[in-house]
Amino acid sequence: MIRRIGSRHVASVTSNVDGIAVRAWPGILHAEVHGSIHHWQCTVPCRDDLWPAGEVAVDAQRFELTGELPRCPWCGSVARPNILMFCDGTWVPRRTDAQEQSLASWFADHPGALALEIGAGSAIPTIRHLCARAGGAVIRINPDPDEPDEPRATATIQLGAAAGLTALIL
Repeated sequence: MIRRIGSRHVASVTSNVDGIAVRAWPGILHAEVHGSIHHWQCTVPCRDDLWPAGEVAVDAQRFELTGELPRCPWCGSVARPNILMFCDGTWVPRRTDAQEQSLASWFADHPGALALEIGAGSAIPTIRHLCARAGGAVIRINPDPDEPDEPRATATIQLGAAAGLTALIL
């Protein structure tokens, strides 16, 4: 679909923190609204700087740390993934804020953009609310039925992501 309509006409907004969307669709605007496991931040935090996440040595059989915990390069405190957790007062949103500002500019340049909401749930409605603000039609692809109090979609395809996208494209 991206090749067909052109990457400058597509933006990706995800609440997933695994970076799969970024790797799957290079060359388009991405907003990772809950952060990314691929960036560290200080647990204090001593500053709002982030750095690329490195590997943490874990014994997979015992699920036990075998090496050192990552540390903040500025103050030496333990580092953590730069992801938003529930009731998280120490999350550093700098990177996500910048991505969301780029997304707002993209929406301004693409009034009435069609939003494909794929797999977003009502338990954490971040993506549902962002899709509703896109300004155009919203096609929701989700096997779960809509809840009465959530933002309405223009159309709902009540299937899983792969089956729903296939049905939409064909």
